[in-house]
Amino acid sequence: MFEGNLAEKGEIAIPDIEQEVFTMFLRYLYTDTIELTVNTATSVLSAARKYMVDRLVTKCETFLRRSLTTENVCLLLEQSHIYTEESLKEDCVNMIARSQEEVLKSTSFVDLCGVCVKSITESDDLAVEESVVYEAVMRWSEAECGRQGLEVTDTNRRKILGDILYTVRFPLIDAKYVLHHVITRDVLTAEQILSVLRFQRDNKAYPCTEFSENKRKVREPVKGIFEYINRFTDTIESSWNSWNYGENDSISFVSTVDMFLHGLQLYGSYENEQNVLIGVYSQGGDTLYMERHTLLTNETLCNTEFQHIIELTRDHTYTVVLHEGVDTTVYGTQGCSTVKCRDGQIRFMASSSFPHGSTTIDDGQIPGLLVSF
Repeated sequence: MFEGNLAEKGEIAIPDIEQEVFTMFLRYLYTDTIELTVNTATSVLSAARKYMVDRLVTKCETFLRRSLTTENVCLLLEQSHIYTEESLKEDCVNMIARSQEEVLKSTSFVDLCGVCVKSITESDDLAVEESVVYEAVMRWSEAECGRQGLEVTDTNRRKILGDILYTVRFPLIDAKYVLHHVITRDVLTAEQILSVLRFQRDNKAYPCTEFSENKRKVREPVKGIFEYINRFTDTIESSWNSWNYGENDSISFVSTVDMFLHGLQLYGSYENEQNVLIGVYSQGGDTLYMERHTLLTNETLCNTEFQHIIELTRDHTYTVVLHEGVDTTVYGTQGCSTVKCRDGQIRFMASSSFPHGSTTIDDGQIPGLLVSF
């Protein structure tokens, strides 16, 4: 820029870098130190790429990768779009794929530009309920009206949304939700609402041409990838030789979010390896799982993964049972009736359908669930 035959003369304008960012960049060149934040790291990265400062590029990429969360992923996706940072964009897309519903409900989703919103909501891989997509774009349209100085009306929402509106797959939204939340607004025309309702009544006779009828990708849990839902805060030794072996131990639970049950966290066997019969039952008493598993000795906690993963529906009660109990000398105590998880919570309760022995909400066996969302 300053030397050679093509060197620029006089005052040189640098229009594509903010003053604050350029000051940080210049200070790094002289001191080799920089204080990065989520709000500045992407623009500093862009400057480092432009001027080929490879060490700073690596520093920014490492910082952004470690800072990525479901709450700020939309902010960083927007920045990667502005600065054409494909590597960061790929990291953001992968984060969104792992936590889709959380991202759509995050506060930063409404700060995206229309291009980025559409890139998320049009994807066939968006494995969430369609009503969640609708609510997300409605929140975004309200924020965008504010940014453009428009009154928040359904007419303006529709104008603001443009093609984004057609990424919502209205024919797939639950009919009751459509009646209570969609047709009460004027975002869709009367003809579009009629088309959706006719499709839901008889999709063969009344295909919906304006909105996609294709189901998005069904959520598929990955075996071995799960989270722990622990219901006890402490584990203690039993004052007698072993737990009440021979009696059923059971606990019921209900979740406010859909999830997958991968297995149970159990206390290890007392002396010898033990085969324990585990059952999982639905609210109506249907058997969802019934298999024997081996518990190891000298293990305080054992992750007992099921042979197949069970899909659980929110607001439905399920019961897990250790038939004839488990021969162990430890048990959990100081139990929590409600445990937070992702966007909701899991509430535990004593089983009303199966004997539960000495296992209660406060004390006993079955210390945890292995779940994914």
